[in-house]
Amino acid sequence: MSMDYQSYINDIANIALVNPIDATFQAIIPRMISYAELRIYRELNLLETNTRNSSNTCTANSRTFTVPSEFIVVEGMNVITPASAATADEGVRNPLTLTTREWMDNVWPGSTGVGVPTHVAQINQSTYIVGPPPNEAYRVEVIGTIRPEPLSPTNTTTFLTEYLPDLFIAASMVFVAGYQRDFGQMGDDPKYATTWEGQYNIAFKSAGVEELRKKWAADAWTPKQPNPIAEPKRG
Repeated sequence: MSMDYQSYINDIANIALVNPIDATFQAIIPRMISYAELRIYRELNLLETNTRNSSNTCTANSRTFTVPSEFIVVEGMNVITPASAATADEGVRNPLTLTTREWMDNVWPGSTGVGVPTHVAQINQSTYIVGPPPNEAYRVEVIGTIRPEPLSPTNTTTFLTEYLPDLFIAASMVFVAGYQRDFGQMGDDPKYATTWEGQYNIAFKSAGVEELRKKWAADAWTPKQPNPIAEPKRG
């Protein structure tokens, strides 16, 4: 069952046996949400977090290209030709081959031999080098993973509250259990955090199967529910 920001806060408060308007509880809400969201986004490769962005252009005669700051993981890039194309759909997508910095430095060590880039290598979180160095300022379409806007009083629903509320609650309660028991001092109820960690793992496993089905990556690369007794395997 989906929930919004206030119903989420009320549910957590009821489970943790605290007053939802208690000042101490209110103070930890942003950290609780951050812990739960970051853990799920990092551990579960959600299709919902994949996006494309073609707002940035490369610089003529320069190997360096900076991806939009929203990307956490870059999965691919397309150089859009011609350079006059205002959007990716107005031009032709030319996929870049991912390679290493060492290979790029050997093949295109400087800004000579310009043309339409065919290869790309990562330098750090946001900086990449392309080769051959572009002869024009081509638009570059970046495909990858982003962090969605977090749940808050002004962003009252997210993908997690709409589609994975059980997993979100469990992840939040792992944080709350640790906060209430100080993680290392669980004398009142030593199984409190462990129980919620177990609930999180159960929900995580089922959510993972569903994500594989969405990506047509379940049994034999299909969207079918995995069937352990089906023989032979599809495909």
